[in-house]
Amino acid sequence: MKKRKKIDDNGFSIVEAMVAIVILSIIFIPVTNSFISSIKASKETKIMQEATSAAQLVMEDFKNKTFEDLASDYTTTDNLSVDTWTSIHMEKEFLAASNKCCDFNVKVDVSKTSTVAETSGLDGINAKPLEKIYSLESASSYQLNIGSIPEWVICDFASHSGRSERYVKERTTRTVKVILEEDTATGNTHISGEVICFFGSDSKQSESFDVTLSSVLKNLYLFYVADYSGERDKITVKNDAMLDATFYMIGKGADSTVNHFNMVESGSDNLHLLHVVTTVPVNTSAGAALYSVSNDAAYTNKEVSTRRYEIKVEVSRKRDGKVYSSMISTRGE
Repeated sequence: MKKRKKIDDNGFSIVEAMVAIVILSIIFIPVTNSFISSIKASKETKIMQEATSAAQLVMEDFKNKTFEDLASDYTTTDNLSVDTWTSIHMEKEFLAASNKCCDFNVKVDVSKTSTVAETSGLDGINAKPLEKIYSLESASSYQLNIGSIPEWVICDFASHSGRSERYVKERTTRTVKVILEEDTATGNTHISGEVICFFGSDSKQSESFDVTLSSVLKNLYLFYVADYSGERDKITVKNDAMLDATFYMIGKGADSTVNHFNMVESGSDNLHLLHVVTTVPVNTSAGAALYSVSNDAAYTNKEVSTRRYEIKVEVSRKRDGKVYSSMISTRGE
């Protein structure tokens, strides 16, 4: 008769228990760490969302309120009752009670800005004061840059005429044609035109432009390079839309005392609606009027009311100063 093998029913041995614990640790420790990381990430996401909401709220404040009104809600050391500042710094606290998250510090930097270095800080032309030009990039402004006569134009004229390039360059003239139109349905301004070079009976278009602004034109800037002397260029402005805007002509010729524009109207009698401000003499087609910088409100007040501001908002957690949201936008007036 065979003996049955006795089965040990006393449970796991110590070794078996330790092996089981090790196996469970290998499985559950990463899961636990992942769970903890998920909780932390969720908390960070919540903080970031609340910080972004705070930044957006502040940005809307700065776009819709006057700086004087904002000064009552934010901490600032700047005097905003005068218009001499070029940049301001403001701060404000957003406490946890208002966002159900944590305490935030909000910092706001506002600067009057121009993306064109040659006009940033320009405060006078023709030795007369003029409010600084800050609105070049605003939705209501447009700039035309007319450089010197392209070399390829001179070469083509010289080739067709058999004359030297120097002879051609000294006798080539240009007409800058500008057409201002208004979209009656949207109120937007359409600006188009071209630059045509002339030598004798030969002519060539050296450049053209065509753009639609997202608002009614307030400022039109013409940066002009005259690489010779004399009254040989002409500007034709067609303003049938009867737009009331300021037309800045900033000349960069070799000799500002002899470089002239001949201003010619095209279409209806409408040039008088454009407030012309120029750094070089400008004659009308009749040769009677000479435009120059004016000190009256027609120029200075209009320019001030169309400035462009850059607004930078930064939101950080008050406890450790960690930045959770940062955004930059612009405000045009």
